[in-house]
Amino acid sequence: MKRPEKPSPLELDALAETGNIGMGHAAVALSSMMKMEVVLEVPNLRILDPRLIAPPVVPEQAVGLSMEIFGGVCGSLLILLPHRYALQILGKGGGAASFVDADVVPLVEGGREVAAAYLHAVGMLLNLPLSPSEPVFECAAADAIAEAALARALAIDPPLIIQTVFTVPDLPGEGRILLIPGAAGVEAILGALGTR
Repeated sequence: MKRPEKPSPLELDALAETGNIGMGHAAVALSSMMKMEVVLEVPNLRILDPRLIAPPVVPEQAVGLSMEIFGGVCGSLLILLPHRYALQILGKGGGAASFVDADVVPLVEGGREVAAAYLHAVGMLLNLPLSPSEPVFECAAADAIAEAALARALAIDPPLIIQTVFTVPDLPGEGRILLIPGAAGVEAILGALGTR
C-alpha cells in the first residue's frame, strides 16, 4: 500500500482552519459550562516525529479527556483542562483544591459535550458524520496525559496534531484541544475539503 503524501503548505493551512472551525464551536460549549469567557489562539499544526514523543504541553496538573473519533475520519481527540479550569466547570472555582469520585461524571459529560460540538462543526464542514467515543478520564500532569495519548496514536500511525490553545482571562493556565487524525484521517479530511 502506497504511503500517503506529506501535506503541502496549502493543505496544512486547510487542516489548521478545520481545527479552528471545530474549536470555535467547542469554545462556546466550554464558555457555557465555565460561565466565563474562553479566548482561542490560532491552531498550531505539526507532524509528530515517531522517534520522539514530545508532547506540546507544560507539566502542570490537568484533567485529560481522550476520545476516539467515529465516522468519516479516524483518529482521536484529547481535551486537556488545567486543574483550575476543571474545578470551575464543577462550580468549585473558589474552593476545593482536589477532585472527588463524584466529580468524574460531570467532567466526562462536559468533555463529551465539548468534543461533540467540535466534531459536529468539523463534520458539517467536511460533510462527514463524526462523533466522539465515551471520554476516558485522567487526572495527572498535562505532559504525561498528552504523552500517553500520542504514544497510543503512534502505535497505529505517525500522527499529525492540530492543537488549539485556549485561555480564560480570569484564570491562570492554558487549556488545549488536540485533534490527532492518523494518515487515513488526514487523507479523509483533505479529500472532503477537495485539496486531494
